[in-house]
Amino acid sequence: MKKLLALALVALMALALVVPAASADPMIPYTGENHITFADGENFETDDNQLLIWFRPQVIDALRQDGATLDVLNIIAEQQGVDLLIANQTDSKDNFYTLKIQEGAKMDYYEHYGSLGVYTQQIADGVLEPISVDMIKECMPNYVKWIEGYVGPNVWDMLSVDGKLYALPNIWSLGANAMGLGVREDLLTTAGATVPTTIAEWETAMEKLKAAGLIPFSSSKDIGIQNSLNWIFGAYNSYPTIFHEKDGKIVYGSIEPEAKEPLRIAADWYAKGYIDNEYATIDDAANQQKWNDSKSASTLFYFYCFYPKGAHLGDDYYRVVYNTPGAIVNHIALPKGPEGFSGTAQNPSIGAGNRFAAGTSAEKIEKYLKFWDYCSMTQEGIKMFMAGIEGETYNMVDGKVQFVEGLADELNEDGSIKVDHKADRQKLGIECDFNCIPVSLNNYDLQYWNLDPAYTQARIDAPLKNPGLYDVMKTFPRPVWEQYKDALTKLQEDFYYAVFTGAKTVDDFDAFVAEWLAAGGQEVLDEANALWAASK
Repeated sequence: MKKLLALALVALMALALVVPAASADPMIPYTGENHITFADGENFETDDNQLLIWFRPQVIDALRQDGATLDVLNIIAEQQGVDLLIANQTDSKDNFYTLKIQEGAKMDYYEHYGSLGVYTQQIADGVLEPISVDMIKECMPNYVKWIEGYVGPNVWDMLSVDGKLYALPNIWSLGANAMGLGVREDLLTTAGATVPTTIAEWETAMEKLKAAGLIPFSSSKDIGIQNSLNWIFGAYNSYPTIFHEKDGKIVYGSIEPEAKEPLRIAADWYAKGYIDNEYATIDDAANQQKWNDSKSASTLFYFYCFYPKGAHLGDDYYRVVYNTPGAIVNHIALPKGPEGFSGTAQNPSIGAGNRFAAGTSAEKIEKYLKFWDYCSMTQEGIKMFMAGIEGETYNMVDGKVQFVEGLADELNEDGSIKVDHKADRQKLGIECDFNCIPVSLNNYDLQYWNLDPAYTQARIDAPLKNPGLYDVMKTFPRPVWEQYKDALTKLQEDFYYAVFTGAKTVDDFDAFVAEWLAAGGQEVLDEANALWAASK
């Protein structure tokens, strides 16, 4: 890759337009100097211009293999005006960073995706440095646009404690519209049914599927007893199990009156055998088996699992197409109710992400924020990390990255890999796994930089097919909710399942609501509304 070094300046000039405005002088030619150091054992201390970056052990091994020059990582570092200290993240994130903090290890930041409880405990222990929201907005314009676009402008208040923010809010952006309905369209056709678009059409289709000896709808306990059926409730603008805004206030969807009619419908469908009577007891593997055995005609799961694997992250429910002649899998829109509503409860997993260790200077925090915004929140930065420099390490062919000879895998006639050249790519510091990028900045919209163009429409259509709401109170520290959460959740689940299975009826709904409120629910709602009002 000598040519790569010789033409690095030209390549960097081509990238000038994609560097965030916050970078002071991104147009520094690559001098050939080394800007990469590997952490010595458990020593994670950095100098003033050095940024800590975590990799998994297998990536560390690849980066340190014989002949590795890490040219691309060096170009990125020099372009951004920093040096990089690469450290080995050896355990699960929760265990690893918690242990290192307890041991008193000196590190600038924690790449964390842990629970809210861990975050609040770290604040209480005094091990975190507050982060200026103004600095975030100045140094991370791409991240701010992304996170506020998904959560709203009050996202910074959701993780603030005593008026201070100690972590970058993160979100599983794909989860904002992840849950969707898939159907075996071939089974619908066999039963004389068409793909339903409304709740009324679903009733008709289910009747025909049942008459044909099929399970009209199946799911699993892994998705959840209630969550599996929330698509029925969304058709009536009802969102059980989550706290959401309604008429300017926070409500708990499970106790709102809109839940009554879909609750009645779900119970009726369960009684008629339209909903698999094992859905609350089997796991997803068993549900997939029913699907693969052509027994089940529809299910609720992550939408990308109804597409070929090349489309997104997995093909769990699409694989039947490979093994069953005539099988047709279709990801369809959630059905509309009589007033045109549709949706289901979604879970984008909003949480507390990267956080800085107490004592980290404002100057060092600023460097991290600018670096993360470029390498995690710009298409060009991600492509640089994963593919290198266009014209040097790869070319664009039919809208996809194609590595140059010597870096591209050699393929057999059937498309399988004959000679794997990933190690050669990693010698340059590219295609080293997204773990090198902070988990707070998990922008799936950008991570599809090399998605087959034939599948890009599936990603575009996902929010349209899978609308819904998510729990807006999930990130707020709520001691009252933590006190009553287990008991109130069990009370809700027990009642809904009792109605589904016929042990109780919708006529018992008002009594259930009164019991839920008396068991601490009213205090929980009061706490939620006080927090929500304060965040506006």
